[in-house]
Amino acid sequence: MSHGQHIPDPLTIATPARRWPVWLVCTLLCLAIGLIYGKTLGHTFVCLDDHVCVSGNPLVTNGLTIRNAAWALSHRYAGVWAPTVWISHTLDWTLYGPWAGGHHLTNVLLHAVTTLLLFFALQRMTGRLWPSALAAALFAVHPLRVESVAWVTERKDMLSGLFFTLTLWAYARYVRKGALAFAVGQQAVPPGGRYRPYLLVVTLFAFGLMSKPTIVTLPLVLLLLDYWPLGRLAREPEPGANRSAWPDVRQLVAEKLPLLALAAAASIVAIWAQQVALDINVRFSLGWRLAHVPVAYVGYLGQFFWPMNLAVPYPRPAHLPAWHVAGALALLLLISAATIAARRRFPYLLVGWLWYLIMLLPAVGLLQFGVQATADRFTYLPQIGLAIAVAWGLSDLGGATRAAPRRWMVGSVAVVTLIASTAVAWRQTSCWRNSETLMNRALQCTTDNTLAHLWLAGEYAMQNRAGEALQHCTAALAMDPNRGEVLDRVGLVQDQLGLTDDAIAQYRKAIRVEPDYPDAHFHLATVLARRKQWNEALPHYADAVRLRPSQDEWHFHFGDALAHVGRLDEAIQQYSQALSMDPDWAEAHNNLGMALVDRGQLAEAAQHYLAAVQLAPNYFEARYNLGLVLHAMGQLGEAVVQYRAALKLNPDDADAHNNLGLALAAAGKPNDAVVEYGRALECKPDCVEALGNLAAAYARAGRVAEAIAATRRAIDLAVRNKNMPLAAALRSRLAEYEAAKPSR
Repeated sequence: MSHGQHIPDPLTIATPARRWPVWLVCTLLCLAIGLIYGKTLGHTFVCLDDHVCVSGNPLVTNGLTIRNAAWALSHRYAGVWAPTVWISHTLDWTLYGPWAGGHHLTNVLLHAVTTLLLFFALQRMTGRLWPSALAAALFAVHPLRVESVAWVTERKDMLSGLFFTLTLWAYARYVRKGALAFAVGQQAVPPGGRYRPYLLVVTLFAFGLMSKPTIVTLPLVLLLLDYWPLGRLAREPEPGANRSAWPDVRQLVAEKLPLLALAAAASIVAIWAQQVALDINVRFSLGWRLAHVPVAYVGYLGQFFWPMNLAVPYPRPAHLPAWHVAGALALLLLISAATIAARRRFPYLLVGWLWYLIMLLPAVGLLQFGVQATADRFTYLPQIGLAIAVAWGLSDLGGATRAAPRRWMVGSVAVVTLIASTAVAWRQTSCWRNSETLMNRALQCTTDNTLAHLWLAGEYAMQNRAGEALQHCTAALAMDPNRGEVLDRVGLVQDQLGLTDDAIAQYRKAIRVEPDYPDAHFHLATVLARRKQWNEALPHYADAVRLRPSQDEWHFHFGDALAHVGRLDEAIQQYSQALSMDPDWAEAHNNLGMALVDRGQLAEAAQHYLAAVQLAPNYFEARYNLGLVLHAMGQLGEAVVQYRAALKLNPDDADAHNNLGLALAAAGKPNDAVVEYGRALECKPDCVEALGNLAAAYARAGRVAEAIAATRRAIDLAVRNKNMPLAAALRSRLAEYEAAKPSR
């Protein structure tokens, strides 16, 4: 079959008698996925950002709301803008709560659906059942897929894969329902039939980009599919087609322009969202990154055919030998030349190879994202191209002869390969049981893995296994003693273990080694601030935000430190900077409000407190602070409402009861005030302020004897607390009450 041959849609022409192989393939694919990944239902969350992105992410744990969905659409979090991912995690939390197995189950189901969609899309485009099944199976059970499926945080891969394969399926449908007319503006089909299939392709691609932007290369993949198997670049149009409506390359490229525009926009958003992760590019020269590209391509290619010693994380190579780079580049050029030479007879080899090269490009290392240069998850969709090349290659090899033994031999190779892949993937999935097994596996499979030692040390520190944590810190330092990142992470572990002085020493050493390493400045400032050494902390906060101005949390903490030393103008500036990056940060609104109150700007403070309670209705401190500022502004009715709302959240707060009593007294409701002062004293029996206010309320209500008794108790408390000025003021008030002349 030539690559330009018209293929009927197998899903529309299949009779019931011919559908059983399709159902058989689907069943076997699902069983294989269930066998490999079913055990993840007993796995935990792991230290690789699961806490940051899922179990410790308030956006997720607060449940799915309209506000949370809007926030996911308009904000970046954890270095990504991926609204479909956050909404998916939130739905999971609503269903499963903190049970990690449920979150793993969703990943498994999504991988199964993606696999089936890939099978259907390939079958729809080629009309070939068994090669499509083999390609889908190679994708489904390959051990390199384990990292994406068994890691909850990699929901990004699951959702982007789902929308990617849906887009392929929709594109095949679009090509068969008027794509040619759409491309050249002909009216071969009704207008709705021209536009709706294409809009479906664009929509699904947009959802894929909102899951993980690395699928920006999908428009180029669609161009490859136009060449093979769709045959839209054939020299001759399909039988019976209008020759003038047959597209050329320019028309096919123009057809992809809306998709390319979406890809460009997603790339810009990705760079904006991952500013922190991109900081690492400063530490690696352009020459190193260029050299890493061919090495990574060949490394992933080798893992596809020999998926052994898989780990997370892989150590980043500090040096790439010239012969290694040259050899990798030569191999890539040789394979590319071979597939180009064989394109007429075996077009799927060229398409599969270019699919791999193009789709892996965003993650191959020219731009480094975060701490890992290579990772199994980067291959989730790119290696579909290799699976297609292998599947169709084996199919052609088996079908090139009528000799049954040869066909059986090729079939046996395919079956044995799938069984072996399933077994290795099943074993690899076991390594993801928890953080400890995962990191220990990495140390077994790799050498000089500093990052694995550090992550394992952090995990042991969380379990209060101090000896083992420090042992791995020592190992990491021995491997890389003069790297700021290593020293900083060791400091974090020591701080977590309560070894604060040692942590401070590590942070200071990290700064000496790398003066411009922002994390060390921030972590040192945080420890110093916790010790209330504000003046020492401030310069390090300043360096941190100077070196990494895009970190909103750092501006927030810098503002807190400035507020503690009374530098209110600068504190307000830092809080405002944090809010410019995240306008929906309730705590930043609250703290900015407190700084504005200290500056006497009550009206502006009230606006920020109000924003905080609107964003977080159960935020007690913001409710209480809003009540205080409204009280100070004389808006007693609104103040009472906020105090009462705060007390619903925290009924045992004595200060809130006391201030509610003051507001009620000022509003002319002394009896209600008495009730609140009494509740304040129930919460805090030695609250002399509430006792004095209670006495005053008794006096205003004409209950002089009770006012005198309460005042005497307040005097005793003030004396015991050695608050002589207050005791003196209370004695003066007592004299007035005893003379039956209450003046307050």
